[in-house]
Amino acid sequence: MNVTFKAFSYRRMETPYDKDGRRCHIAVVEARDIPKELEDWREVNPRDANLKSFVSRQIRETIDEKPGMFFFLNRGLVLMAKSVRFNNESSQVTVVFEDKEMHGMLDGGHTYSVIQESLAEVTEEAESSPLYVTILVVSGFDELEEIVDIVEARNTSRQVREDSLDNLRGYFDPIRETLGGLQYGNRIAYAEFELDSDSKPKPISVREILSYLICFDVEVFDEDIHPHRAYHSKHDVLHHYTANLDRMKKLMVLLPTILQLRDLIYQEMPEVYHAVGGADGGTGKFGKLSGIKTKDKPTVQLHFIGGWSRYVIPNSYLFPILAAFRTLVEQRSRSFGWAIDPIVAFHEHKQKLVKKIGHLAREAKSANKLGKDSNTWGTCYDALEKAMLRSKV
Repeated sequence: MNVTFKAFSYRRMETPYDKDGRRCHIAVVEARDIPKELEDWREVNPRDANLKSFVSRQIRETIDEKPGMFFFLNRGLVLMAKSVRFNNESSQVTVVFEDKEMHGMLDGGHTYSVIQESLAEVTEEAESSPLYVTILVVSGFDELEEIVDIVEARNTSRQVREDSLDNLRGYFDPIRETLGGLQYGNRIAYAEFELDSDSKPKPISVREILSYLICFDVEVFDEDIHPHRAYHSKHDVLHHYTANLDRMKKLMVLLPTILQLRDLIYQEMPEVYHAVGGADGGTGKFGKLSGIKTKDKPTVQLHFIGGWSRYVIPNSYLFPILAAFRTLVEQRSRSFGWAIDPIVAFHEHKQKLVKKIGHLAREAKSANKLGKDSNTWGTCYDALEKAMLRSKV
């Protein structure tokens, strides 16, 4: 779908990433020229605009009291598009949207809604005070996981990120103590902008570690209640960890194996699927599944077991399988432990699990839907639980 609107001014920002086809476009637009078609392209933003919220009230107050300052005080709209065109003669910007899961309004939903409400109330006397807004359009991204990261970053901006504050409070000390001596321990960033000895950003976020850990909180998640939050909300993951810190400390003994298992699933999933993926109507080609990207050479580093993969695999494929292994966790007097070695169990039952996730992925036809669907998590959990029961017989 093409969405076209007139711009007061437009320019494409030059960035170091132009050569990769990833581009930024900035337009200054009068409020009345903001296309109403954007209303149909808001699914990519996880938050619905609440016109009664504090944020909305602040936006409305600026529009009413300081319309000439609105452009400078408001962050404007952020769109994710397939591509962008600009017509110099007509000063019109054409934004191309293709997939509602990946394209649309990333940020600025409250601004958009308040502006539309305000325009509906405009009187002739107000026509002399036009309102302007910035529209930033990002184009050239085609990997769902990257877009999800951008959406989350745009919707959780704060002066200081929560994980930085929690690091200061010492909440992450148990993780640091558990993993600090391992080969990847010094690659974990426990706070914002944490750099390694070469002044490069550390590649493993503590939130990533937490998302894997909470999948094994067996006091909260069982055969009916699954840890979806590990997949779709890093904020919820952080809250779950800090709110249940005493129990999380008891799970630390499992963490190195959990991380090893995560990378093992990532590493072996493609070849296992090639072997069994066509057995129930699939092609048997892992790269044909929704959201999977195949690179010419290995580019994805597996920090927890070492090595690289040439596949980019969305978390929606990994988390439901990883979380299924909580069925092997047993509660002990002062901690938790493994009833059966999960690495051994994975090697024994990996074909069944990968076949299940592949079948579900073909049905969902969307990597994001796959991860959000309770059936995905439940099917993987049930498959492993039944397989383990049969192996004991």
